[in-house]
This record gives sequence, structure tokens and C-alpha cells, in this order.
Amino acid sequence: MFEDDTKASILIKKNEGFLSTPKWDNKQWTWGYGTKAPYGGKPNEAPPLPYLTITRKDAQKELMNYLDKEIVSKLNNYSERHNYNWNNNQKEALTSFLYNLGYSTINQLTDNGTRSNEEIIKKIPEYNKERNKAGELVVNEGLTNRRIEERNYFRGDIN
Repeated sequence: MFEDDTKASILIKKNEGFLSTPKWDNKQWTWGYGTKAPYGGKPNEAPPLPYLTITRKDAQKELMNYLDKEIVSKLNNYSERHNYNWNNNQKEALTSFLYNLGYSTINQLTDNGTRSNEEIIKKIPEYNKERNKAGELVVNEGLTNRRIEERNYFRGDIN
């Protein structure tokens, strides 16, 4: 754990794990705690050279900077703009959710700011699928568990 950890960063790190070297992850090369690695290759090209590594300390810094810049400030603005008044637990849950799925998913989850918190609680677990090699959406057990935990944080079952 790091001094600047939040509930969201702890949850993200638990679910993402730590990679000291880049690994292909659906759309890009990632490392650390799931942040984008500085490698532009495609999955079918040569992998990154073995000297391309990141420490846990640097990965923490990347994660926290990404969360601040790409999710937390945008989520606070979204909450205000749509009169959600989300509490800290709700914001932490949504930060983890959006880190995994991309910030733009907030519009889908909230139906462009029209869903109530109770409706959002029911929707969060539905985002537990990923595409298999055939391109079909299938339930992923890891995503199911992650969504349940995020939902529980959102509704205040976990402090």
C-alpha cells in the first residue's frame, strides 16, 4: 500500500494485479496496474524488449495521475452537472468501474444522467462480459466479482 492510495486505487490494484513488463490487454499494451505502457506495437508484432519495465512505485504514480486526470475530476463534474451528489464511496466505486471500462461508459451506465442511484446499482453487475475469440460477449467470472464489489461499494455495503 502507498500513502496516496484510495479505496478505488486499492480495488483497482487488487483486480488488475501488477505487471513489471508490458502485456497485451485487449486494445493496448499495459503494465503496472493496468496503465498504458509506452509501447506502440500490435499484439501480433514483436513484444516489447525485456528492459522495458516499471517499478511498483512508478506504477502507483502512473495510476494515481491517470485516475486524477482521466476519471476523478471528470466524474466530479458529471456528478454536479447531473445533480447526483454522489458520496465518496459511490465515487470510489465508479472510479474503479470507469477505470476498467473507460470513462465514456458513465453515459451508458447512467443513461446520460437520467437513472437514479437505485437503477445504477442494478445496472453495475450487467457489465460483467467480455468478447471471446469468436467476438461473442460472454460472462467473465473475474468481471462478475469485480462488478459485485463495485456495486456493494456504491450502495454503501463496504466502507
